[in-house]
Amino acid sequence: VLAKYDSIDILINNAGIVNALDGPVDRKETEDGFELVMATNYLGHSLLNHLLLDTIKQSGNNSDSFSRIILVSSIAVVGPEALDLCTLDDNGSYRVNFDLDGNENDSHRQYSKTQLAQVMYMKHLSRKLKKDNCNKIVTALHPGFVRTDILDGFPKKAQNFVKFLGYLTGKTPLQGAQTTIHLAVSSFDNPMETINGKLFSDCRQNFWWQSKIPKIVEDEKA
Repeated sequence: VLAKYDSIDILINNAGIVNALDGPVDRKETEDGFELVMATNYLGHSLLNHLLLDTIKQSGNNSDSFSRIILVSSIAVVGPEALDLCTLDDNGSYRVNFDLDGNENDSHRQYSKTQLAQVMYMKHLSRKLKKDNCNKIVTALHPGFVRTDILDGFPKKAQNFVKFLGYLTGKTPLQGAQTTIHLAVSSFDNPMETINGKLFSDCRQNFWWQSKIPKIVEDEKA
C-alpha cells in the first residue's frame, strides 16, 4: 500500500472472527504468539493503522476535507466479559489482558474484549490526532446482527439457533454495511467536534444501549 499510494482518504478496519473453544475451530495463535481472535479483531487493526498513519495524515493535510479511520466494533462491547480486558490494580494503574484464561466462557469473553479494545483504541487515537491538529477523524460503529460467516465460529451447540435467529431478525451484509458507508462518505458539519471519537449504530450516535457502554472507554489512563 505504501509503495503504491501517497495518501489514503479512508481506512476501514473490519476484520473479525469468533473462535469458540467448543466450536468448529480449535484455539489458535498467530505466528508471533498472539491469541488469534485478539490478533484478528484488534491487534492487526491497530498495527495496520500505525503503519499507515502518516499516509492517512497526508491525505487530510492535502485537502479541505478530513481523512477518516473507521473501526467496526460490536454491541458486545457492553458485555460484562469485556471488562476482563482492562482491570484496575491497587496502585491505580491498569492491567491489560489480551489473552484468554482457558475456561469454557472464554470464547464469548475474548470476542467481547476485542470489541471493547476497538472502541478504547478509537477514543485514544481520536484524542491523539485532535491534539496533533491533524485533519483526520476516527470513528467506530456497531453494524448490527449481520448474517455472515462469523457465525460459523460460534459454539456448535448454539450455531443452529444463532443462524436461525440471524435469518429471522438479522441484517444482510449490505444492510450491515450501511453505517460504515455513512461514516465513510457522508459530509458532516464540523466533524472534528461532532463525530470524531464517537461510536455509531444504525447511522446514529444515539442508540438504546449507549448508556451500557463501559465508562472505562472515556478514561484516558486506560
